[in-house]
Amino acid sequence: MSASGSSEHDGSLLYRRERALGKGAFGTLSLVTSLLTGELAAMKTIEKAKLHTPNLKKTVRAPRS
Repeated sequence: MSASGSSEHDGSLLYRRERALGKGAFGTLSLVTSLLTGELAAMKTIEKAKLHTPNLKKTVRAPRS
């Protein structure tokens, strides 16, 4: 799920990437700016190719509060 709450799009239509904040085992955390509001946010981008098992896929897709 993307930072906007919808699934299956990369966020490039709604956000402009400013810079990388960090990199982990499965993806990258970036500082982004909303093109609609100008607000700064963090967006996690996960590389699906690195999710080798069904358990990893479930963990990544699990909603968090």
